[in-house]
Amino acid sequence: MNNEKRDQALYRYPNSTVLRNKLGYEKRQELDEAERLYVSNRIDEGVPEGKFDLEHLQRIHKHLFQDVYEWAGEIRQTVINKGEGQNKSIFPLNPPIEFAMADVHKRLRAQNFLRDLPRGEFAREAAEYIGDVNRLHPFREGNGRTQFQYLKQLGGQAGHTVDLTRFERQSWIQASIEANAFDSERMAACIDRAIVDPDKSRVQDKPRQIEDQERRGRRSHTPSPARRKNFDRDR
Repeated sequence: MNNEKRDQALYRYPNSTVLRNKLGYEKRQELDEAERLYVSNRIDEGVPEGKFDLEHLQRIHKHLFQDVYEWAGEIRQTVINKGEGQNKSIFPLNPPIEFAMADVHKRLRAQNFLRDLPRGEFAREAAEYIGDVNRLHPFREGNGRTQFQYLKQLGGQAGHTVDLTRFERQSWIQASIEANAFDSERMAACIDRAIVDPDKSRVQDKPRQIEDQERRGRRSHTPSPARRKNFDRDR
């Protein structure tokens, strides 16, 4: 069985590019909207911590996507492609993801998980490691969001507050593409811009708490994707 047929059999609806999901959505837009909602709610609950190894990544992914995919937290079993033309990235299965991620963890541990590095140096080193993890793309979907939480925790224990809201989507996508070609300079710049000075972070805490409360309030009035689907079907 070639990779395309294997990917279809394991992950997608017949004759479709849409991933099979627990919610039963067969349209990409519906799935994307529901996925964002559920993942956001799981982030609000708190993200599992760990040793910055493969198991840690799997626990984060499992937590974020447990409501959406049966295979949440499981290592992908197919080669995947992202982008087109010069921006196309291919994520193979060799070297084995388990072996490659063990090397990432070994190097991180040898550097004391980047603790006590100055801001700029942390950003450069973290970019190298996140670039490595991104090249592995351990999961069939949801790698970027998993990596962000991994990076946030890596920064936190190293003494740097990484504010994920400071990442600009297109810049990070381009940084990831370049990191796949072993150029992590743009990714380091993105990370550096996302690091918040502790004093400024404390000043911003109160407004952010208010924004979080308002966001949760809006969600409390939003029907779940499953309920919305049933409602639309009934109509």
